[in-house]
Amino acid sequence: MESGTYSEVLDQPAFTAHFDLQQAFDNSRSFRKLCKEWQVNVVDVDGD
Repeated sequence: MESGTYSEVLDQPAFTAHFDLQQAFDNSRSFRKLCKEWQVNVVDVDGD
């Protein structure tokens, strides 16, 4: 984000490289809900 404005195409790779999944899980109720719903609707479906 060198230009001072956010661009998904340009800034997303650097952002995701620094994103701490464990910290998000530990500190965000909505992220924990996302993980739970992913488990139920995506991961567990593959196990059927």
